[in-house]
Amino acid sequence: MPEDAGEDPEVLVVGAGPVGLTVAHELARRGVRARLVDRSAGPATTSRALATHARTLEIWHQMGLLGELLPRGRRVEHFTLHLQGKTLMCFDTNYDTMPTRFPFSLMVDQVVTEEVLRRQVQALGVTVEWGVELTWFDQEPDGVLAELRHADGTVEQVTAAWLVGADGARSTVRKRLNLRLQGDSTQTWLNADVVLDTDLAGDSNHLLHTGRGTLLLVPFPEPGKWRVVDTEDTDHADDARIVRARLADKLTRALGRPVEVPEPSWISVFTVQQRMIDRMRAGRCFVAGDAAHVHSPASGQGMNTGIQDAYNLAWKLADVVRGHAKESLLDSYGAERVPIGETLLRTTKTATALVSLRNTVAPLVMAAGTRLLGALKPLKRRIERTMIRGFCGLTLNYAHSPLSLACATPDGIQPGHRVGCSVERARTSPGWQGLVTELTDPRWTLLAFADSREQRQLAAQAERRYGKAVSVRVVAEAATSKRVLADPGDDLARDFAMRAGYFVLIRPDGYLAAKGRLSEDLDGAFAALGLAPADAGGNPAHHLDSGGPRMRIIDLSATVDAADRWEANPVTHEVLTAAEGAQHMAEEMKEHFGIDFDPSVLPGGELLTLDTLTLTTHTGTHVDAPSHYGTPRDGVARNIDQMPLEWFLRPGVVLDLTGEPVGAVGADRLRKEFERIGYTPKPLDIVLLNTGADALAGSPKYFTDFTGLDGKATELLLDLGVRVIGTDAFSLDAPFGHMIAEYRRTGDRAVLWPAHFAGRDREYCQIEGLTNLAALPSPTGFSVSCLPVKIAGAGAGWTRAVALLD
Repeated sequence: MPEDAGEDPEVLVVGAGPVGLTVAHELARRGVRARLVDRSAGPATTSRALATHARTLEIWHQMGLLGELLPRGRRVEHFTLHLQGKTLMCFDTNYDTMPTRFPFSLMVDQVVTEEVLRRQVQALGVTVEWGVELTWFDQEPDGVLAELRHADGTVEQVTAAWLVGADGARSTVRKRLNLRLQGDSTQTWLNADVVLDTDLAGDSNHLLHTGRGTLLLVPFPEPGKWRVVDTEDTDHADDARIVRARLADKLTRALGRPVEVPEPSWISVFTVQQRMIDRMRAGRCFVAGDAAHVHSPASGQGMNTGIQDAYNLAWKLADVVRGHAKESLLDSYGAERVPIGETLLRTTKTATALVSLRNTVAPLVMAAGTRLLGALKPLKRRIERTMIRGFCGLTLNYAHSPLSLACATPDGIQPGHRVGCSVERARTSPGWQGLVTELTDPRWTLLAFADSREQRQLAAQAERRYGKAVSVRVVAEAATSKRVLADPGDDLARDFAMRAGYFVLIRPDGYLAAKGRLSEDLDGAFAALGLAPADAGGNPAHHLDSGGPRMRIIDLSATVDAADRWEANPVTHEVLTAAEGAQHMAEEMKEHFGIDFDPSVLPGGELLTLDTLTLTTHTGTHVDAPSHYGTPRDGVARNIDQMPLEWFLRPGVVLDLTGEPVGAVGADRLRKEFERIGYTPKPLDIVLLNTGADALAGSPKYFTDFTGLDGKATELLLDLGVRVIGTDAFSLDAPFGHMIAEYRRTGDRAVLWPAHFAGRDREYCQIEGLTNLAALPSPTGFSVSCLPVKIAGAGAGWTRAVALLD
């Protein structure tokens, strides 16, 4: 049962694969009550989808997941053709006409993708309910009545305002809605996941022609592990010995050298299907992912398309549920995604034909074609761009969507098209750096190019009326306030073809919806898009929750678990059960009051439970007091029970240090981060360091592989008036081994615990052992509560640290 079992969900999501998890994540991120059920007994343990393409990587960044998934994947930037022992050609990924900050595909096992999504979804308050099957549902005027069967056979009826079917190709939701998958099935292929001893480049997919048929090799993140797709032979798939021998023979012929194939970790046979439905909404019900369309796996589109369906739908549902938009907004889901599905069926059909070349003349054509391309470099680059366009997802657009409003400005990024920039642009342009961060906000984004008082007043008026649903930023040369997005090089104005007095309005999923004049077009754009202005109290005019706007709480605290053998400060946890409590009470009453008390008279023969723990004040997520750092030069260091509570409930700032090497960053790195996010911490702001180290919790690397602050970086924050600094790592300083190595190398004692020892000169507190910082939707705009437990005379205290968002 869900944690909030006493309250009906606003959205019932069926299916807890990547699609359903994405829907649940984005709903919960926007404060919508979602319930997520799956008929499977538990998470999948075998690999399925591997490839994550550029557009999905952009979505992961907006969702706050990329920092955790990127280090666990392998970048692929090439496609190599082999024919009977010869390497014919290597095609490079060419994103020249498709600006993106992620010009590659990332190979991540779907098992890992789902694991990360589940953890983030749970942090937002939604737990997957396994073994719960949707058996029946019916639509009513104001909701959906559904029947759920639990693993123990019990049947539950639940009412939800909306239902999302993300339950795969055999979708119960789709069948109940009488939506038919139309299309055909063509070939049958075999998948095998194996570790191969080859010299094949791990940053490339490989198409091998044996002379009679093809093998497709896709690399896993693990060195030497490959997914081998046999497009020719699928017989005896249940006999690993035969499959091994057959694949070894084909690989040997295709590569021209002996290749041994060990026992595959997974073998699967599947029929290549090319089918979809003609609509994705029926009343209060929606379908997404494989429930709506199934594709050939030739270009790795299935999971990517499903995640993009989910991302398109969830923000629209959230805006309607929370009263920010009219229900008509939901019609745009099918209007946008059905044409995308049709396009993908065409492109994957072409990719399937190319991958499964079985014609006897195919080897001759491949050899001749690659020789021609080798001589005509411009033609090769054109083909590379065409190949990338077919699967990266970057060129798919919503130009004909009802949410793409016509504009009189033919230049720059147009309505319906993705808002994105290149790696170089993101590196050198402060304006784009600020916008990339801004797009992690789950709301719409309004950029007002305003250089007069009247124009800025129009932007302020839009914020007052639509601020719950729209983040309003004035674009100017320098950031004079939090509401200003600095664009000193006019890069944004140039790329959007804007000038003073104009605006651009970007959807929550990062596509441009409208642009025009602030004074003439802005109100009309809000009305045409169905956005609801707030009433005098600042609430959406037709908010559906009579309790008013809800506060979002994001848990930033690690779980204290006695079973964690890698906890630096081990925990013992003894539990006196309710039955033992009753017996203990009988003994106490006999000893102290002379009463013979029968525990069986209590309800169920039970009294109360009691937990006894042995742990230190540095176990789990905790706050270090100044006394922890040693004796100060002046005065007496305060203990945790003496610290002012006002320090621990303040506006928060999260700094992204993911990707930094093991060691410690300096003050210059922090200044660059301030510039990137367009904000410098103010006195008493709580600064949180997202290093990505929490992904290593529960392993020995958690203590050795993280980034801390050096002395200058710590002093910079203290100079700014910061008094609480938090990290998701084991320590705010560099790892112990790194510090010792630096001390041996330099003999400089200043490299030893500089962040901690800074607290001897200036009083401040640290939060160590935070987690889930990647779930914060933006670098600022939230508060942090990290009130420490009041322990007399202690140098630290545990805290349930959370972020609070409106």
